[in-house]
Amino acid sequence: MIRQAFIIGISVPQLQAMELWEFYSCVDGYAKRQELRATESLVTSWQTGNFAGAAFGGKLKGLKHYLQRGNSTEKRAAPKISEEEFDRGLARAREGGDTIGD
Repeated sequence: MIRQAFIIGISVPQLQAMELWEFYSCVDGYAKRQELRATESLVTSWQTGNFAGAAFGGKLKGLKHYLQRGNSTEKRAAPKISEEEFDRGLARAREGGDTIGD
């Protein structure tokens, strides 16, 4: 248990002051964080491979093209729909129904 606490970054005095459920909660949170890091690492590797492939194929676009998608500050208008269509979609959403594509 002390070894696990050390890996997580919990000191011995902190561990001694904890209830068992608190320690298990810290272990669970640490495990979830490590899973997220592994996923992020895999995504980064995949993106790097795609960018390298695009660069070798001569199809790599400028950096602005890739950055503007998630960080765009320009305002975009929502698609125009009638009030009746909006009310139908709202009613379906409240009922828990599917509203996409209808």
